[in-house]
Amino acid sequence: MRFHLFALLLLCVLSGCKPSKPSGVFSESKMVKILVDYHLAQGMAEDNDNETEMRYLYIQAVFRKHRITEEQFDKSMIYYCEHAEDLSKIYIQVNKRIEAASAMLLASVLLVGNLSVLPTQAGSSNLIVDSKSF
Repeated sequence: MRFHLFALLLLCVLSGCKPSKPSGVFSESKMVKILVDYHLAQGMAEDNDNETEMRYLYIQAVFRKHRITEEQFDKSMIYYCEHAEDLSKIYIQVNKRIEAASAMLLASVLLVGNLSVLPTQAGSSNLIVDSKSF
C-alpha cells in the first residue's frame, strides 16, 4: 500500500515538473503554417520599390489570414525563441514546406517556359506552341 502511495506521489511531482506552454502560445503545427506565410510575405515585400510599407501590409495580411494578432504572434515567437529545440523543429518544417513550394513553382515556370504541346481536336495532330506565343 505504501509503495502505491509513494508511486502516486512521485508521479504527481514529476508531472508537475514538466514545463507547459503558457496560455496563448500557438502549437508547433500552427506556428509552422504562420511562419511559412510570414516568410513568403517577407520575400514578396523585398521585390517592391516601397519594401517597408509592403512588408507591413503583407505581414498584416498573414495575421488576418490566420486570424491572429501581432501580439499573439510576438508572444509565441518569444516563447519559442526561449525554447530553441522546439523552434529548431518548427523551422525544419518551415524550410521543408518552403522548399516544396519553391520546387512546385519552378516546375510550373519550366513547364510554361519550355515548348508546350497542346492537343487541338481528337484525332488530329498536336499543335506545338513556343513560349513566345504566350
